Amino acid sequence: MTQLHRRVALIAVLAAAVLLTLAAPVARARVASPWDAVEDDGLEREMDADDEPFFISEAERSNTLKVMRAFAAAMPSLGWSGADFCTWAGVRCFDTNVSFIATGSLATGTLPEMPDDVDYSLVKLDQINLFDQNTGITGTLPSSWSKLHKVRTVNLGYTSISSTLPASWSSMSSLRFLTLSSTDVFGTLPAAWSSMSAIEQIVISRTQITGTLPEEWSTMPNVRRIHFQQCNLYGSFPASWARMPSLERLGLQNNNFCGCVPDSWLTSPTLWVGVDAKHRMADCATAHACAETTTPEPVPSSSGSAGEVSGSSSSSTATTAEPTPSSSGSAGEVSGSSSSSTATTAEPTPSSGSAGGRVRHDRRADSEQLRLGRRGVRVVELEHRHDRGADYEHNVPHAMPDPVPRSELHVVRTRQLDAVQRVLPRIRADSWRVVHEAHW
Repeated sequence: MTQLHRRVALIAVLAAAVLLTLAAPVARARVASPWDAVEDDGLEREMDADDEPFFISEAERSNTLKVMRAFAAAMPSLGWSGADFCTWAGVRCFDTNVSFIATGSLATGTLPEMPDDVDYSLVKLDQINLFDQNTGITGTLPSSWSKLHKVRTVNLGYTSISSTLPASWSSMSSLRFLTLSSTDVFGTLPAAWSSMSAIEQIVISRTQITGTLPEEWSTMPNVRRIHFQQCNLYGSFPASWARMPSLERLGLQNNNFCGCVPDSWLTSPTLWVGVDAKHRMADCATAHACAETTTPEPVPSSSGSAGEVSGSSSSSTATTAEPTPSSSGSAGEVSGSSSSSTATTAEPTPSSGSAGGRVRHDRRADSEQLRLGRRGVRVVELEHRHDRGADYEHNVPHAMPDPVPRSELHVVRTRQLDAVQRVLPRIRADSWRVVHEAHW
């Protein structure tokens, strides 16, 4: 009996040891994703809306109401009335912030100028999202939005905005995410935007912006992603942009640049660069050389509209000649290089296929990437090609606040893992392709 008791005791000890081992926390290796550093703070905050009650002071409510009424007057289709803006369609209040998200056919009208009788330090609006090609938003980008010091996200992609880029927006000191892709914005990139100290992501692809990449932007401390695909930009690639300390992704395909990608871009261990292949070729310095040009006073186009080249008033030698676009109407390829060593920088010659001197790009087949997930649980990266501008809102979990924008990369984080798991089978069955999946 004694031997039997000893065996039973030994078995009990071993069983206890196994149970303790299973109960101990297990260290799990984290699978790194190339997009881990990217997030859309505006949407992430929105997903946390239920976590904190909404509270602002009476003065903040009063000043915010004046700004929201300016939007109501400019977009009467919203049907906003009364003084409680938190109950208005497309308005969401959480924590101490107010988001205006009106996609689809909800909003039609123009973007309002900001009223003068407002203390903008007390305005709590932090997101303006009017994304969607079906919105009837027209007009220009108001210079007075520079007063909106608390706004962190502006998404006007796929609207009918036709405007230059306001240099005054450099005063939007909290702006982190700016999307103007697939609109009719034109003109040059404002050098003054270099003072946007908070900006993290700028997406202005498939637009009519022209001119060169501003050297001044190299001082932007926090910008991580810049996308200018399918525009009318030209000139050389500024080597100084490699000095942006936070820059991770730079998309410049299908423009009219000349010369080679700087070595400082290619040797950066953290920067992904997207350019046309000709700028990486061994003969890029000669086959696609930037012509040395004398740049006196810029010569505007005969119409005086989009695309005027801003240059120095004094004569100097530079490598920023505007190339002549090919007759095929492509926004990306340049037909040959200048054979003359000196020329006068002038308004670019529009392709024969454009209307009103401005090339319109086909929006029907854009590749998109989307990430659905929850930090510490699951990350899935997806690539999608949609035709004829097909809406893919049906692919978005109910937990998401609005359709996922068709920008180059848009990140959505949700705490509701079950919503992500529900939608994945439908995504895989549709026209999406999983390009990265990680579990931890």
